Amino acid sequence: MLREMSEHGRSLHEVIENTVELAASHASEKGLALVCNLAPACRDTHGFDAWCITQILTNLLSNALRYTTQGSVTVSASCEHFSGGDYINIHVIDTGPGFTGSRQQAALATPDQREMLDDSEGVGFGLLISNQLCEIFGGEITIESDPTQGTTITLTAPVFESNDDTRDSSRITNAFRNTYALIIDNDVAAKRLLEAHLRSWGLLVSSVLDKQSAIAVLDEKRQSGKSVSMLFASHQLERDALIEILQKLSAQGDDTAMLVMIGDDMSTSTIRLGLDNLSRASLAVPVKASELFDCISQHPYVKETMDTPTESSASDAAAPAPKSTPHVLLVEDNIVNQCVASEILKRIGTEVSVANNGIEAVGLLERNQYDFVFMDCQMPEMDGYEATRRIRSKPSLAELPVVALTANALSGDRQKCMDAGMSDYLTKPFTKAQLEAMLGKWLGEDRVGTQDETHAVDASAEQSQSEIELVDETALAEIRQLDNDGETSIFDEIVLEYKVSSKDLMARIAQGVSGDDPDAVQRAAHALKSSSAALGLRHFSEQCARLENLGQQGDQRSISELWPSAEDIYQRSVSALDVVAEKKVA
Repeated sequence: MLREMSEHGRSLHEVIENTVELAASHASEKGLALVCNLAPACRDTHGFDAWCITQILTNLLSNALRYTTQGSVTVSASCEHFSGGDYINIHVIDTGPGFTGSRQQAALATPDQREMLDDSEGVGFGLLISNQLCEIFGGEITIESDPTQGTTITLTAPVFESNDDTRDSSRITNAFRNTYALIIDNDVAAKRLLEAHLRSWGLLVSSVLDKQSAIAVLDEKRQSGKSVSMLFASHQLERDALIEILQKLSAQGDDTAMLVMIGDDMSTSTIRLGLDNLSRASLAVPVKASELFDCISQHPYVKETMDTPTESSASDAAAPAPKSTPHVLLVEDNIVNQCVASEILKRIGTEVSVANNGIEAVGLLERNQYDFVFMDCQMPEMDGYEATRRIRSKPSLAELPVVALTANALSGDRQKCMDAGMSDYLTKPFTKAQLEAMLGKWLGEDRVGTQDETHAVDASAEQSQSEIELVDETALAEIRQLDNDGETSIFDEIVLEYKVSSKDLMARIAQGVSGDDPDAVQRAAHALKSSSAALGLRHFSEQCARLENLGQQGDQRSISELWPSAEDIYQRSVSALDVVAEKKVA
């Protein structure tokens, strides 16, 4: 018999965040990253046993932190609907030593069963207690572990009472589609986490480190007839810099613009100038996803949207994609490449989901069904080769088409992809025709095809010789075709994203050059090589490839010699990009 549910009013989002927060100090003491990544729908999920979920998650986190000595522990959660009802899925993923087969068996065994097992040392009683608690409410715990990669423990629990009217999260995320946010924070880790949350809720995001970059973004948006609707600024930003940025933001004339201060309670006078026509809010640090969601929910446009009843919104949000539409998982860490590839794939007629690295990809594939995977090879945290090996280790995914996307074209790269279990190989930069042909090859030509009309682009317009050398206008013409009815919103967003992200990457290379850090040069140059090629800056992309190779070789002297010319080519390439981007398409 099920025990009475406790604290019924708390959402799953709140329960998990509060539990993870209690474990944060332990993780910090051990030097481990503790990440909480919760789907928006968790905010609207109630009707579960909060006490049991808290106890189980506490035990699982304690166990993961105890045996993980380096790396990270990640808690993710999602909510799914099956014919039998709604279910919660909570995943605790660590980078610890993992379990052998016998230790996995011992982890979920009863005390009596453990005495009969040969290898039950070092698994802790957290899993045993959690498994017994699951029996109280009909839940289940499963373990997937690799002694060399770490462990993923999944808790699946039923939702006893579903509220069909709680669709606030989906309505808010729909309201924020095509809304632009700007983050200013010199804490790279905090900035990336905030950016990931906002992107997952449908916002278009640029993140910068300083005032100059922020003003450049605001100027670019104003020139293109758009505006930044949400500005997230670190409390560490100097007063004069913040005032200058706010004046730029106010000058947009957007009466729905909103300022969010990170780590400031808005009580000081340093941020009051220029706020007359801006909504304002604040967030404590570290930023919680639930508090961030509450914050953006107060945006004037969202409040207006939520106050306007819609008869079809609930049914539209719940309507599944047509069964004939292929669902593609794009695994890519470069923001510019994400934008280009995902928009092309949508135009081809697919549904697209994006993972930022191999760990995210493996997690998504464990929880969702996809028809096809485009897999970047070089990514942080887990690269495409290892992610593919883990995918192929699962019988249900053995036949899933996984096609490599790589910026390298060396003879041994293809074989390396095949050895990892990939189905095929595509070199960056790729065209729409190449992506469509690859999908047709593996899914059948009847399942893919352009869903919108495309117009021929005359790429032979007059150019100066320097522009021809620096910018391949054919590549930009491919991106221009993503816009409908002559609009340039997607094209402008991609170009702007490149200009912002490339400036950040150039700064990282410069730091690597001055700081005698060839590894940093190699990593930043690799990312910049790929995104530059995607926008047709092939000459500069070649310079990045040279820097990348020199970084791999640890040749700091040659890096320093090449860097001034690479900087010059970058500046001239961006200038040429601006000129070419202004040209009209026939």
